[in-house]
Amino acid sequence: MADNTQQGLQNQMYGVLVFLFVVITLIFQVIPMFVTQRELYESRSDALATHSGEDVAWLTSHRERKCRTYHWAAFVLSNVLAEIAWNTGVAVVCFLVWFYPMGLFRNAKWTGTVHIRSTLVFLNIWSAFLFGSTLAHALIAGLPTAEAASALGNVLGICVSGTTFLHVGGLLLTLSQMYEFAGVLVKPGDLPRFWIFMYRVNPFTYLTSSFLSAAIGEAPVQCAANELLVMEAPESQTCGEYLSAYISMAGGYVADPSATGVCQYCPINSTTAFLESNSISFVNRWRDFGFLWIYICFNIAAACALYWLCRMPKRRTKA
Repeated sequence: MADNTQQGLQNQMYGVLVFLFVVITLIFQVIPMFVTQRELYESRSDALATHSGEDVAWLTSHRERKCRTYHWAAFVLSNVLAEIAWNTGVAVVCFLVWFYPMGLFRNAKWTGTVHIRSTLVFLNIWSAFLFGSTLAHALIAGLPTAEAASALGNVLGICVSGTTFLHVGGLLLTLSQMYEFAGVLVKPGDLPRFWIFMYRVNPFTYLTSSFLSAAIGEAPVQCAANELLVMEAPESQTCGEYLSAYISMAGGYVADPSATGVCQYCPINSTTAFLESNSISFVNRWRDFGFLWIYICFNIAAACALYWLCRMPKRRTKA
């Protein structure tokens, strides 16, 4: 459990980001499961070639799409709903084994909002898993193989050299870039102006904003000894008097306001100020959580549209 020092807050922030990498694993697990279910539904000849014996007999007698046992939209949506049920259970387990051992609930004790903010953290974990599973369905719905969908998810990579991040693809947004442009690894103010567009449309921008606000915000900060800035005050003033004007403008606090001579100054005095330095607003935590659901709904709609466009046979018009 990291303390609320400057380095401790960085550790808490990156702890949240690393946890969200579970979403990539989830996506790669959902894709092959959908392919298996689609083969059973469509019962294509190439799918039959991969099975033998009793499996072939079972597949050939259950051609749901060809005999119109149920609508194709029911097939796609039932796969999405099944994953939502599983993701809900996994979200509960992840919340219990990650959130409390991390000690993030301590940040809410200062405002007496442990329950409501813990609930928001759980909802963010749950919605992150729902976003990952629905994105997996959108990726695979119109593609022939799991390998093709997984390759599409990894078309873009991030080349890291020191603190320089290079774009090496042609698509606008895929898995690795969602983490890169979420405002954590690189602050929005440090991005070239074109990439601000990526920051704005990135679903992880709003996920990490809501997640970090609920987990970290509204708690005091106590700088470690090696994080304090040391300076000398004029002989006629105390440290509090000397730095009062600067603190009213830039924030932070003086370790000993009544001290004279050598002063120790911490640049931040609250976790909310730390979040604001990363362009995250604590007051927008519920709004940002709601924005993520727009992406979830879009993924579901895209999965249905791509399946109909790429997989459903179309009627040929007679000349």
